[in-house]
Amino acid sequence: MKEISRLLVALTLIAACSGLILSLVEGVTREPIKEQRRIQMLKALSAVLPEFDNSPDTRHRHLAERSGQKGAIRSTPSFTGLAKTASWSGPPSR
Repeated sequence: MKEISRLLVALTLIAACSGLILSLVEGVTREPIKEQRRIQMLKALSAVLPEFDNSPDTRHRHLAERSGQKGAIRSTPSFTGLAKTASWSGPPSR
């Protein structure tokens, strides 16, 4: 019985230390990961949309105003997470 309780204490200490280290690493890497995802999304948006001079990674994104056209992407809740929809207004560009 002493052997089991000694192993239980050792396992509990190892798990607690591992959890502490994991939470510290997550806290340090949260912002860099968030910034890298933002940069990746901006690159993807710039690859498929006209040029924009603002921050299109906000909740309601006004992307461009060129030749009388305005574009936006909205994030709305759906059954599977956030649904992103794009809409353009104004006369078509040629």
